[in-house]
Amino acid sequence: MTHAPHPVPELPDASDSEVQAPDLDAVYRLHVDRVARWVARLVGPSAAVDDLVQDVFVRVQHLLPSFRGDAKLTTWLYRITENVVRNHRRKERLRRLLGVPVPERASAAPLEALERREASCLVYRILDRLRERDRNLIILFELEQLSGEEIAELTGTTVGAVWVGLHRARARFVKQLEALERREDLGWCRAVLSPEVER
Repeated sequence: MTHAPHPVPELPDASDSEVQAPDLDAVYRLHVDRVARWVARLVGPSAAVDDLVQDVFVRVQHLLPSFRGDAKLTTWLYRITENVVRNHRRKERLRRLLGVPVPERASAAPLEALERREASCLVYRILDRLRERDRNLIILFELEQLSGEEIAELTGTTVGAVWVGLHRARARFVKQLEALERREDLGWCRAVLSPEVER
């Protein structure tokens, strides 16, 4: 007879003077998968996800002694992750401008990986034309499938601001897609992308 695994509880948020900063090992153990997922979504295809996750937790290790629970631990971790990814993307953009090659990561299933990569590259090609806030809102809602309340909590804003920002971000995404369609033969992708963006 098998038993369903017990859910792993999130570390308690520090809400009073008796709660100390959480232990790094516990934070890593409970949140590494979540951080890795955020990194993979925010940075896009061909990302060195493992390296960036390590960068996030190096930063967490440095900042953890000062964590006092002014925000939820997941909100605090998301903001660190977002900053690490933003810095990485800026460096990669500079490398491309300077003509420095970016190493590709190997895949075990080449054909399937190629198809996924082409679709993913197209989505991120459009996302990369958006402002950082628009890009992150679409990633959190459409790809991570978080609720408006969860996004508001992670980003430290209101639910109303999330919905307004998301509406504008979707409109800008569609505008960029239409611009690409005019320049290139991308009619095949609209049926795949538009329902996600316009729901």
